[in-house]
Amino acid sequence: MKKKYIGYALLPFLGVGLLGITAASAHGSFGGFGFGVSALSPDEVATRQEARFEAEANLLGVSVDVIKDGWSQGKTLQDIATAQGISADELKTKMETAAENQQKTNLQALVDKGVITQAQADQWLKLMQDRVANSPQDGSGRPGRGMHRGGGFFPL
Repeated sequence: MKKKYIGYALLPFLGVGLLGITAASAHGSFGGFGFGVSALSPDEVATRQEARFEAEANLLGVSVDVIKDGWSQGKTLQDIATAQGISADELKTKMETAAENQQKTNLQALVDKGVITQAQADQWLKLMQDRVANSPQDGSGRPGRGMHRGGGFFPL
């Protein structure tokens, strides 16, 4: 049961890491100002969407075309995974692993560029792992509903 909650707590990292390609703010889709108005150029929108398709395809171990087809039909990543024979638990595990790997990659980039030390990176990673392990959950499987998290016109 505790693994279930740990998995749900890691999902925000995935939003920031693996799927954080699109802006995670109050702006509309593709980093715009809401209602479809974008602050990004068409090239930036295309690049981000392509990267998202590729990341999701890699996560599920399918072709990008499978992801694009599902997306065009309005399917969620879970829907596509289920159609590929991937259970919700397997998808959660894949997402947790991807999120942790992305967090480590991001921290290593900060170390490599001299922004932080390796000791600071290790401390931060341990802190995040401890928070995930000890975070209280409400059982909904969703992150907290703070600002910009579904409190507006378009719920998550």
